Amino acid sequence: LDAIRNIKDIFKNFSVDLMFGTPESDVNTVTKDLEIIKELSPPHISIYNMTLEKKTVFYKLLQNNKIVLPEENVVLKQYDTILNQMKEMGYINYEISNFARKDYESEHNSNYWRSEEYYGYGPSAHSYDKKKRYWNIKDNKKYIHYLKNNIKVFEKETLNKRELINDYILTRIRTINGIDVNKINKKFKKDFLIDKEKSLDLFKKKKMIEDDNLVVKLTDEGKKIADYITEKIMY
Repeated sequence: LDAIRNIKDIFKNFSVDLMFGTPESDVNTVTKDLEIIKELSPPHISIYNMTLEKKTVFYKLLQNNKIVLPEENVVLKQYDTILNQMKEMGYINYEISNFARKDYESEHNSNYWRSEEYYGYGPSAHSYDKKKRYWNIKDNKKYIHYLKNNIKVFEKETLNKRELINDYILTRIRTINGIDVNKINKKFKKDFLIDKEKSLDLFKKKKMIEDDNLVVKLTDEGKKIADYITEKIMY
């Protein structure tokens, strides 16, 4: 915390990460974390639900019953607390996992969600040019060896129309701006509301989404099952 305070004394723009759903945590744990956030008042904060990947230390601990993760209902209550408290503190939830003061949204991340081009350098780096995806090999030694010997260090794939529209849906639905129906119809020659009428109507009735002025957005309840909603409205 002292390091963050020192950063705040020097820099106007910085970001803090917070994780919930951590081992043995509850709503009180998250509330205390948010009190610290309130004190630090960072211009930007990313908040993630903890997921355990295979071959990680935490995953092994979980498998060996050395740690216990909170029940799903507890995690959902933690997320409700986060959304409510961040709103009260004046933060804009401009993307499911990201909150910012006005004009402090991450340009780097927003570039992904707008499907803009990006270029990555180094092992495991990814790039995108609106038509193709590129990814570099992961192995550091191989990467260096290949470069020295003029051997290609990346693979690529050309995205088809279905993949492009699904990428568009996947990135836009996560943001505060949502899916602009007119734009997606014009860009991909589709009728989104008709094509996905059944799923959209169901989620609207359950108050998981809203579509004011032909813009489909997630509600706070919808954010909890964002991956499921996205899957159902993709092509």
